[in-house]
Amino acid sequence: MQVAWESVNGAWIVRLGGRLDVSKSEELEKILRQMLKQEPRPLVVNLEEVSYLSSSGIGVLLGIFRQLKGLELQMVLCQVSPAVEKLLEVVELSQVFRIFDRENDAIESIGSENPAG
Repeated sequence: MQVAWESVNGAWIVRLGGRLDVSKSEELEKILRQMLKQEPRPLVVNLEEVSYLSSSGIGVLLGIFRQLKGLELQMVLCQVSPAVEKLLEVVELSQVFRIFDRENDAIESIGSENPAG
């Protein structure tokens, strides 16, 4: 699993790659929680390069989503790979997460709601 992040327009942009399985989920959760503890911001998760997403990976995404919702901050997904998109549809998470085709659209969608960023 690869994880890269940056700050853009007052939001965290996290780009993931590879397999997000049980062996990598804990690591990802630790990284995301440290980022949000250091500086709570809306979050855009780019899943374009994710080849596999396990139930534990879904659990991490949902946990972070709930944490941000509690802080009245948004989390959106973008550029979801076809395999992951199908999984999200099957488990009906495509109705929980807002999903964007392009990263810029995702950034704009939450940036407009966080002008102080």
